[in-house]
Amino acid sequence: MPRTAPTNAYPAAPRYEVVRPAVVFVGADLSTGGGVNKVIRDLSAIFSSQLGLDVTVLSARSAARPTYEFPTGTKIEFASKEAKGLLAYIRMLLSMRHRRFQYAFGFWSQDNILLALALLGSGTKVVLCEHAPHELASWGVRVLRRLIYPLAELVTVLNTNDLAYYRKFLKRVALVPNPVPAAPPARPLREKLIIAIGHLVPLKGFEDFLRAVRTTQLPAHGWRFAIIGDGPELERLRCLARALGLNVEFVPQTCSIHEWYSRATMIAITSRVESFSLVLAEAVAAGVVPAAYATSGPADLLESFPELLAPAGDYRRLGEILTNLAEAGDLSDRRASLRKSFETRFSPDTVGEQWRALLRGGSRPVAPVQCGKQIT
Repeated sequence: MPRTAPTNAYPAAPRYEVVRPAVVFVGADLSTGGGVNKVIRDLSAIFSSQLGLDVTVLSARSAARPTYEFPTGTKIEFASKEAKGLLAYIRMLLSMRHRRFQYAFGFWSQDNILLALALLGSGTKVVLCEHAPHELASWGVRVLRRLIYPLAELVTVLNTNDLAYYRKFLKRVALVPNPVPAAPPARPLREKLIIAIGHLVPLKGFEDFLRAVRTTQLPAHGWRFAIIGDGPELERLRCLARALGLNVEFVPQTCSIHEWYSRATMIAITSRVESFSLVLAEAVAAGVVPAAYATSGPADLLESFPELLAPAGDYRRLGEILTNLAEAGDLSDRRASLRKSFETRFSPDTVGEQWRALLRGGSRPVAPVQCGKQIT
């Protein structure tokens, strides 16, 4: 009798595709540079690699190439070149209802209002990340925030002043700082260079930077000054610098900003209103010592270093701080203390763990990895 081949008494275990929970970051126009787009880029990396989520980034108002390089594997979707205007934007938000994202993240007040309404009842949890100081909004936006933000799963803010404001009418609001990636190794020797960085608009107060320098003797002692950025105030600031007798270098916005961070000894932050000041945080991470107006964001960032803060608008006090730092000579100890403080509070790992804890606090926790559909 011929022998038959033995059969496997146990069927093969089914194979499953690993499906990661999906989230979407809704940006407006990723091609415009700016701090918020940089934060979206950094958060997409944290949520993908550290939290194990499947991240899609939506450039909802533009089809232009992003200013910042996103991590490999991040899915980026763009608005259609033909679809322009508010109605096209709203249609794009409504189309997200059928894509079964677990979380959708918004980053600007007006867009956050539309996002919360578009996804209401869809099953997607909406997280609204506020990156602008609450007092800058028009009265109409303020009213709509009070009506619509309670519909969101969570609202996050960047400083204690905004936290106190939103707690007046929201049950679930949290302070989560922006992540600040580690900077390249700092140069051991710094130039006698003081920089100011940002969009050249009145709110950023670059005029006060120039006036602060004018109150000092720093130019006579070999210190140089640079304002880095573009904007409508450029020519007016050039004229003011000449009128004050200052030799200031004006540098267009650059993607090589870390080259300036590696050279400069100090940075001046003169914004009249600032929710976080990513520029300040990046500069400190790169070894630059700040002198800043004590607006909400910088005041929180430098809470352990009050000697580096001047009352908002007091450019004479700002000049005194710059002079004190210049006369101190070796700033290596101060630089190390600042970097340690910022790395402890704002590193991607630290911020990632804060986000992990917040998302797990919801009614449906986000697991790092889930098993999904069976592969046939």
